[in-house]
Amino acid sequence: MNSPHLNRIGLAALLAVTALAAAAQDPSLDELIARAKKRDADAEYALGMRAYEGRGVPRDPGQAFRLMERAAKRGQLEAQNALGFFLQHGVGTAADPARAREWYAAAAERGHARAQVNLGWLYQEGLGVARDAGQARAWYDKALAAGYAPARHNLAYLYEQGLGVSRDPTRAAAIGPSNGTPESASAAEAPIIAGMSGSISGSTDITVAMIWISL
Repeated sequence: MNSPHLNRIGLAALLAVTALAAAAQDPSLDELIARAKKRDADAEYALGMRAYEGRGVPRDPGQAFRLMERAAKRGQLEAQNALGFFLQHGVGTAADPARAREWYAAAAERGHARAQVNLGWLYQEGLGVARDAGQARAWYDKALAAGYAPARHNLAYLYEQGLGVSRDPTRAAAIGPSNGTPESASAAEAPIIAGMSGSISGSTDITVAMIWISL
């Protein structure tokens, strides 16, 4: 017969192993900082997102912007879309839709579906670029072809309103509901955060470490 005490010990051991396995899958703060010091763009992106979200560290939009810009300039795809979002919405810097368009375009041309929707939305609204519903539709089409379902929302809106296309409510309904108002993907779902979930381990002082990285 099993002892309840032994069962409790076994459960504690199992939980400890599970926690260690989870921690192993998520880079520690110390590890990310070490990699960022070596100009690792993925680590810079990850640290930038943590500073932006305040996830386990103090929220610091300025640090987030600097780290994201570094990662984007090194070609990190998610960072390029994220930097566009920061510039569009003035996160850690003054809003600059024209520069946002440049970074969305950099990611969109590499096949980043959320950036394609973001870029299309800027063309649709005439933010940082001349209004061009035809360009907006072209980018929404690319995102939808890539399997990014939220692109349906904006594409359907164009057909409902007859923007850049002949007005066609039937086709709009076939594409999907527009919800009445078009949105950029980043505003709708903060896509720049995708893929960076998990807790932070390590004892490094985030404020000191992040300032060091930004130099």
